[in-house]
Amino acid sequence: MRLRRARADDCEAVWRINNDPEARKHSKQTADIPLAEHEAWYARALADPQATIWIVEHGSVIAGVVRFAREKNAATVSIALSPKQRRRGLGTQALMDACHRYQDENPGVRIEAWIVEGNKASVAAFQKAGFHLKRSQLEDGRLYVIYAY
Repeated sequence: MRLRRARADDCEAVWRINNDPEARKHSKQTADIPLAEHEAWYARALADPQATIWIVEHGSVIAGVVRFAREKNAATVSIALSPKQRRRGLGTQALMDACHRYQDENPGVRIEAWIVEGNKASVAAFQKAGFHLKRSQLEDGRLYVIYAY
């Protein structure tokens, strides 16, 4: 497994991973994302100095994406893996590597993860990666458990 910075030509692969029904179910925005809407968001995200996107590669395959969205001294991390790459420990390793790299590049920035309550696989991956439960919060009618790194 290795991480690399996202590039413009990763747009469609990131869209496919993020648009997977299981990924949508556990995202803040649960509806399918039209490709044109994703392309516009992706271009903005790549240009945004407050956003960091890493591609997770396993062998020669794009296995997932880890994204950090920073606001002042805190960043929210999210991860999505392609269906064939799930439940192998790859998410935990990608999170650990991405968080270490992010902190090296952004010293003093706190990292949080907002996980939809009931998403046991994500909770387990974040806990194994070194996150601890901070609080729960209701937002837009959904309950999130918030983990801190």
